[in-house]
Amino acid sequence: MTAAQVKQQALDILVEDLSGSLWVAAIEKNNRIAALEIDPFTELVRWGSIYWAKVERIDSNINAAFVDMGYDIKGMLPASEIPSLPKGSKIGKKLRTGQYVMVQVKTARQPLEDDEDASARPESAKVSKVSMDIALQGRYLIYTPLSPGNRISRRIKDAAVRKQLSAMVKDIKEVNGCILRASAASIQTDMLVREAKIQKAIWDSLQEFTAEPEPALLMLGPDALQRVLADFSTSRISTVQIADDERRAEADNWCDLYAPELMAKLQDRKVTGTRNGMGLFEARDLLGQIEGFVRPYVILPSGGTIVIQETSIGTMIDVNTAAASSTATVNHEAASEIARQIRLRNLGGAILVDFAGLNDKAEQKRLSAALIKAFDLDPCTVELHGVTKLGLFEISRHRRTPSLMERVELMQGQAEG
Repeated sequence: MTAAQVKQQALDILVEDLSGSLWVAAIEKNNRIAALEIDPFTELVRWGSIYWAKVERIDSNINAAFVDMGYDIKGMLPASEIPSLPKGSKIGKKLRTGQYVMVQVKTARQPLEDDEDASARPESAKVSKVSMDIALQGRYLIYTPLSPGNRISRRIKDAAVRKQLSAMVKDIKEVNGCILRASAASIQTDMLVREAKIQKAIWDSLQEFTAEPEPALLMLGPDALQRVLADFSTSRISTVQIADDERRAEADNWCDLYAPELMAKLQDRKVTGTRNGMGLFEARDLLGQIEGFVRPYVILPSGGTIVIQETSIGTMIDVNTAAASSTATVNHEAASEIARQIRLRNLGGAILVDFAGLNDKAEQKRLSAALIKAFDLDPCTVELHGVTKLGLFEISRHRRTPSLMERVELMQGQAEG
């Protein structure tokens, strides 16, 4: 199923709490998982969270500052993440040790594994990357109070959508610093202005804490449910089924603020008598699919296979024709499924794909076009770099949270420990 087809059909959103971890899935009509987000109980720092932090030291070698965010949490602030600092300038010109700054988490972090290599890792690998360029995420826009000017997201490539949003940008005059997402094209301008005012009010309230004498968490980033609802704001949502009272209250509050039209679609759905506590997910027969996302093999309809290998330096994906007769058929099936697997497994960084017999230039262009369409559903920034000299298709993805494999393994380890 293409990204466009997923957007057109109605989705069910399932929300379940398992041993303190929040699991949220978007489900297609055929019970196929379209999105999966997890907030594990092991999570130390959530993506998008905003902290009042103290500069502990400046590292001129990497042109970055290390900051104390309280609660024994540290962050690394690169010079490139300070909007008021000219490009290429030294971070010491803007920051000094002991100074307090407001920062936002760009990479979520879990506890380091208790292994022999952990102590040997560089300090930058043990902390979350943070930014002073604050961005408040909404359903239809992103509010960037420190980056003036209303504009359209650079991720939007469709010329017709950009033209429509260009006209809407001019009508948002009451709030400055808005980045319109593709989903904004489907709503009225007054709804955009309403959301922009909400985001600005949140930003204004955060300013009250800038006199705090100690590092502190000012605002948690969006949770798994909020991320899914925002990511699928252009899709038709049929129901939001919630198996926990506390999560239901949180969903009520968020939808009342950002998605009032979804209030009527929120449903309490408790399922009891299941083996592992995941009643809602088990009732919809999703656990087998989730287990498949941590296996290395994926079988394609044509009989071809995809082999996915995650390493510390990147991900290698191998496409095999197996019993299939047509290389082109396997490659095009693989292009769509690879984009889906990357999204659901939440793979990030450098990704190299070894398509079957990728020698023909015309075939490379067709595959590139197919991948662009397939990645349209991905909420994270994905860049296609083309074919390398070794014949591998190079992709990079800037993810928000650790991979599914990392999260599941750590949750299992913590539960067993």
